[in-house]
Amino acid sequence: MKLINPDLSEKRRQAGRHGGLAVLNKYGPEYFHHIGKLGGRPRCPTLADLQRQQSALRQEELEQRRNRLPGGNSLKGLLESLKLKIDTGELLCCGWEGGSPKGVNVC
Repeated sequence: MKLINPDLSEKRRQAGRHGGLAVLNKYGPEYFHHIGKLGGRPRCPTLADLQRQQSALRQEELEQRRNRLPGGNSLKGLLESLKLKIDTGELLCCGWEGGSPKGVNVC
């Protein structure tokens, strides 16, 4: 553990104050107001920030999974997806004149 010399820390405090006053005299209080608005040094994300990011990624992944065809890019997968959407009420089965095209029974 490093011990701090009280005389040295007081000298540093006075030097910092002297430098701050010099900047204030040179640029004015508006400058300090502007750099104060920019915020302090960068910080690490908090646990709440990380949890929000993780939740957003999960939601995005679920949405992508929901939009993906269950059987890949095959016609069978498309038909299964349509049937699932019809069964859950997401898609209304209007049908075509004389039934489904080429005898494919989706409904």
